Amino acid sequence: MSAATRGTVVVAGSVHIDLIASATRMPGLGDSVTGTSFVTAPGGKAANQACQIARCGLDVVLIGKIGNDQHGAFLRRRLEEAGISTRYLTADSVHPTGTSTVLAVGGEYASIIVPGAAAQLTSAEIDAVCTSIENPVALVMQLELPVSTVTVAARSAAKRGMLVVLNASPVPERSETIPEALWESTDLLIVNRAEAKRLLGERHGGRRPADIARELVTASGVGTVVITLGAEGIVAMDNGSVIEQAAFPASVVDSIGAGDAFLGTFVAGRIEGRTTDEAMRRAAAAGAIAVQGRGALDSIPAAAQIDAFLERHPRPLIDR
Repeated sequence: MSAATRGTVVVAGSVHIDLIASATRMPGLGDSVTGTSFVTAPGGKAANQACQIARCGLDVVLIGKIGNDQHGAFLRRRLEEAGISTRYLTADSVHPTGTSTVLAVGGEYASIIVPGAAAQLTSAEIDAVCTSIENPVALVMQLELPVSTVTVAARSAAKRGMLVVLNASPVPERSETIPEALWESTDLLIVNRAEAKRLLGERHGGRRPADIARELVTASGVGTVVITLGAEGIVAMDNGSVIEQAAFPASVVDSIGAGDAFLGTFVAGRIEGRTTDEAMRRAAAAGAIAVQGRGALDSIPAAAQIDAFLERHPRPLIDR
């Protein structure tokens, strides 16, 4: 099946600069730590996810906003070098390019995101792009945009018959502010374990990942929920069935962008017609490859790398 036959995936959301400082331990409040390295790199969940979907061989349109500044020019150039069209990446003359200040320690990280121009993207702009392109088959969004923007765009895409994928990250401070209309429009929800628990809030009672997935399906009403568990693998609840995938062994450099590599590969697999377990296996491999590099965009693997990795590391799904 050619890319044209599969249609076009629309990814809308944040494109920003990652300011990554690495150290041997995470500082506490009021604490200072001497770092080991500092890197300025392209980032933003939408940019990373669009790049991964494109590297899986699908047609992708990225919609986002950057500032009319040096960081914005840097991002545009790097995205174009990665093979992503910047036709719908617009410059905001008022707001600066968004940034994510990342503290990386021992393969884990914490970040503070300042959306800047990225948050100025509107649902009308997203809808206009979906209207203008030929055969849009899916809309992928995250919560680095305002929830209201995501909700309106998701409802419009659902009415068009597009697959609506929500990466509910970061979860709002008050998860109950996510409107029912967004859940009703979402076909596929992808989060990590901490985000899943935050979405459930006081409703969270299960200890096992499979229980958390069931609870999240019940609470949200979304048909397919996928929860990434880091070194413990992945669990999905797909139309009533629990599917689990073990993690592949990896020498972790940093986990920045690994979740985006997973999501992009999983979405690509579903659009290609793969089963949920097949898509999960490929996505787990992409995540394992991504954590072995530094930064997000530069660590995202191509389809051929994923194929080669799976040949070297065959691993069946966990039996349930």
